[in-house]
Amino acid sequence: MKWMIWGLVLMSLVMAVGNGLSGDVKDNMLQARHSQMECRANFMYQVMENAEGFDSDADLVQERTQLQEQMRLMQQYANEGDYSSFNQEMEQTRNAYTTAMQGARNSHKNALNKSQGEGSGPGAGEGSEESSQMRNQMLQEHQEAQGEYSSCMGNATRSRVHAEVESFQEWHGKGQNVANQMKERGYDTSGLEGILADAEVVSEDLEEDVDSAGNYEEMNEVRNKAWKKEFYMWTEFHVERFNLLLDRMDEESGGEYSSQIGEVRAHLATALKLNENKRYDTSEAAEAKQILNEAAQQMRNLLQEMS
Repeated sequence: MKWMIWGLVLMSLVMAVGNGLSGDVKDNMLQARHSQMECRANFMYQVMENAEGFDSDADLVQERTQLQEQMRLMQQYANEGDYSSFNQEMEQTRNAYTTAMQGARNSHKNALNKSQGEGSGPGAGEGSEESSQMRNQMLQEHQEAQGEYSSCMGNATRSRVHAEVESFQEWHGKGQNVANQMKERGYDTSGLEGILADAEVVSEDLEEDVDSAGNYEEMNEVRNKAWKKEFYMWTEFHVERFNLLLDRMDEESGGEYSSQIGEVRAHLATALKLNENKRYDTSEAAEAKQILNEAAQQMRNLLQEMS
């Protein structure tokens, strides 16, 4: 009975932490992503309006309507906190944006072609004054729209980073709770504490770096670096946690299952070797999570065998 109770306690620790986020944090991240998309859409609406001003034959109603419908759907999914539908619809929204951009470009080209073909004599044609003035006006209007877009994206990206920092802090907090539970049960959690401390520094540095960034491109660069660090440290934390549990399993079983435990350890080790720079992108993080899930299942199976 003592062994069974100990096994159940250990099983609960194996299953204790995932990387799921609370509803509020997920909602904040989704709304921030939608705000970035709104910046892109508003920029595109302005580009189409500018194109229509130059080309009297422009017909961008379909492109505008398609993009507006996609943005309506994205707003709906963001408000509902529907991550799955939001992500699935992203590709269609990008396609609508690309189609609208191509339509606007065609209208600009058509306007220029018409201006180059009008008139006669030495001043007409490609190098005509009218054509040159139109090009300059197009460039000026595009730069103005681009400036508004950059300002909008800066604000939206800053909001997204703050939401993402909340997500980092949430897993740090969950990790700390598990470390505390394990410490109460006699585990040496210094390794876990060290990983969490390093991860907290990453999130603090990210907020400072974003607040001092000059534009949204720089913000995205620092946030991408922070995500890669956090992905790796999340993996590192769980590998350390599982290895502590495996130590206890080996100790409590008197070494009877050392071979099977060694196999789990070897599998866990692969989760930390997906990138030698110790920085994981989203695909590497997903692969690491799969390895951790497999190792957790191996441990659960082994605990059942030991019980």
